Amino acid sequence: MEIHELVIEIELLERRLTLYEEKYGILSEDFYAALTSGKLAHDDEYDETRADFSRWKGIYETWLRRKQDYTAQPTVAELTSLMETAHLLRSPRNAERLLAALARAQHETLAPQSVEELRREVGLDELEAPYGPGQEDDGK
Repeated sequence: MEIHELVIEIELLERRLTLYEEKYGILSEDFYAALTSGKLAHDDEYDETRADFSRWKGIYETWLRRKQDYTAQPTVAELTSLMETAHLLRSPRNAERLLAALARAQHETLAPQSVEELRREVGLDELEAPYGPGQEDDGK
């Protein structure tokens, strides 16, 4: 199921859950916990209530599965990162450099550096920053 289909179905299920929540005055999560722990057994004596509880339980379980499916989807940032990595690894020469850098990073332990230390190390301390300390671009 595509992500947009999941979102639509989740919204529809939530609307249906709201109807039961309003009818019985309890949130679906609390209803489900009470039902599965047996605390609502005495309320299950009436045919209409039994049918409602059965439907409500099924809708809630479907909603839980859809939410789980949705959270299992990769985020836009993850997909963008994967696409960038795939692009960079297309060139054999670039792939070799990137994998070598990764291997170095995994085997070396470097002391943390401040931004100022890093700027000095790479020779950026001689360049003037576009904004002074504490100043930001105001868009003008």
